[in-house]
Amino acid sequence: MIQLGEDFYREEIKCGFKVTSKRKRCWAVLLNMLKEFDAFAKKYSLKYYVGYGTLLGAVRHKGFIPWDDDVDVVMLRDEYMKMSKFAREYFSGRVINGRRIVFEDAYSVNTVKKTYFSKLRDYETTMAEQYMIRHGKFAGISVDIFPIDAMYDGTDEMLRNTLIRSELWLSWVHGIEGFEELKKVLQGPSVLGDELLRKICSMSSDERMRLFENHALSMWGKSKKVGDYIENIKYMGRRDSELSSWENTCLLQFENLMVPAPAGWDEILHAEYGDYNEYVMGGSEHENSYYDPDTPFQEYIDERKCLPHDWNGLL
Repeated sequence: MIQLGEDFYREEIKCGFKVTSKRKRCWAVLLNMLKEFDAFAKKYSLKYYVGYGTLLGAVRHKGFIPWDDDVDVVMLRDEYMKMSKFAREYFSGRVINGRRIVFEDAYSVNTVKKTYFSKLRDYETTMAEQYMIRHGKFAGISVDIFPIDAMYDGTDEMLRNTLIRSELWLSWVHGIEGFEELKKVLQGPSVLGDELLRKICSMSSDERMRLFENHALSMWGKSKKVGDYIENIKYMGRRDSELSSWENTCLLQFENLMVPAPAGWDEILHAEYGDYNEYVMGGSEHENSYYDPDTPFQEYIDERKCLPHDWNGLL
């Protein structure tokens, strides 16, 4: 358990933004999970970095960006795959200082929303994004763990592999029920072929995700361009970076922790944010989410506790 002094929890104005005591209690939850993930990574000799807003916060603020509300961890695809295997067992039923910490990924039964990255979740807390609130769903505050994948670099081999990866991803998203919609998205003949693609879509969700992840792993090391797969699609590769920027590690201060960062963080942050020294308030993926760092989310599910009537969408 991280020891944080009383000053840490005091409400204050940072960079013109009011950081409430409640936000800081959420930060404390995240710091403790990050410390636990660090211990886990060291136990299994796994290489990870802080990424996205957490990396930007470490570089620019030596801690959380004042208006940020999460912690992002990134791992190169080969390390990410090893991590997943170890984490499922390591965090199974794990209780740390009376807090149940759970690892969730696309194969987890109880996760609220399955996706391509993983989460480390504190079950003694509550958070709900807007779509969750609309459907009466709640979960614990989490640290997000993203894989960094090989990206298209102009070669014929990577082009074919990239197209196959896209079809495997779409098969996981759509399944057999959405096969015709998938075909419309492709806007042309399937690289895998319609018969094989239909067969893959007929597999279980877990089998389809396993095919996607294993293919992504097979691509690792074949390109000097790397990035987050979904960001690559969304921004058409503009946020990709050079593999060389990720090959070495440095330590940066993040609140009262020293955290691993890619030595090429300047190139990575420029690719991600442009002029990253320019303050852009907001923009978090979890903006307008509800947080309660002091109550297990099961109490909200069981309706023993409800969202405050005066909640205005702010943390």
